[in-house]
Amino acid sequence: MNRREASDFSKLTTYPEAYGEGAQRYNVGEFSNFISLPMLKAALKQIIEWDPKNIQSYCGNLVAPIYSFLEEHNIPSDDANAISSHLMGIYLPQTVDINLFMQSLKAQQIFVSARGRSIRVSPHVYNTESDIDAFLTVFKNHI
Repeated sequence: MNRREASDFSKLTTYPEAYGEGAQRYNVGEFSNFISLPMLKAALKQIIEWDPKNIQSYCGNLVAPIYSFLEEHNIPSDDANAISSHLMGIYLPQTVDINLFMQSLKAQQIFVSARGRSIRVSPHVYNTESDIDAFLTVFKNHI
């Protein structure tokens, strides 16, 4: 699909070797993957059924203990009122060895993203209170 005139399906096997204009040459060759649309439709139906407000409320309740912990220990983070509930940044104290911390999280099957001296925590509807408790247990062991 990244070749010139490849979108003309009547010539699907005879299109020119030249790439399409602009950045078309860098597109994935299989973007006409027709299974993606039914999957997208099902995902959107699920999100509408759950309602984004309910998703944010659920995630907000999940991260509340993290914010309490951070406030209690004077650890800076993103302002909960300024971001979505399913994404937060935590600025680790200098006393925390980020590599050791990340290894400890991974050993407990807890996955966050390191961003320099910060971590990005992204809880969502598949997470539970026990996941948050496990995260906080590891965090407490490192401060």
